[in-house]
Amino acid sequence: MDEVHLDGMTTKKRNLSRRRILQAALNLARDSGVMAVKVRPLAERLKVSPMAIYRHFRNKDALMAALLDEFVASADLLPHEDLAWDEWMRHVGGRIAAVLSDEPGWITLLGHIEMNPDSQALMLKGLQALLKAGFSPDEAMKAFFAMAHLAIGAAFVSQGVRQVAAGPKAGRHDEPYLADLQRRFGALDMLIETQRVEYGLQLLIEGMRAQRGASQAAGLAEKTVI
Repeated sequence: MDEVHLDGMTTKKRNLSRRRILQAALNLARDSGVMAVKVRPLAERLKVSPMAIYRHFRNKDALMAALLDEFVASADLLPHEDLAWDEWMRHVGGRIAAVLSDEPGWITLLGHIEMNPDSQALMLKGLQALLKAGFSPDEAMKAFFAMAHLAIGAAFVSQGVRQVAAGPKAGRHDEPYLADLQRRFGALDMLIETQRVEYGLQLLIEGMRAQRGASQAAGLAEKTVI
């Protein structure tokens, strides 16, 4: 096996692959958080030189874009069977919220880097399902991003709700506010329950159904006039 020694590190040309780098980066993100993924710590974990990683990724942004793609692929966001458009929205929206709630560090990465095939495939699958159901391209695009915004927002809010779920604790600066919520609602379980993403997705789907019905009615009226 060819080896190159650089800065005390060993670059194993034959064993170091793009897949191996991404898997190590994904493990690093899950161990220490997404923001901990940097070229030098990643190289140390792989026992290679930083230059060895740059042979596979032109810069850190390219690495992080590919890593987001790897995360999307590993998160199993897409359903394994064909679903009606509304069930597709529920499934994917619910999965996005659940996955990001468990690993919130990825939220900060969204929108700051370019997207790769797996990330784009998620959007394209959603648009195809909506177009097939009779939504216009404009309606489909708006609906997909409304679902994504709702799911990502739900994941973000869930971080605060998890703290609230612990209840008032002595020494917390928000202890009086949490105690007041407890008095007003009787039980914090109600607050936790009502923030579930499924409620928001249901409202979105109902609005989409109404919009589609109105569009179809307008189209029929136009044909009748003609």
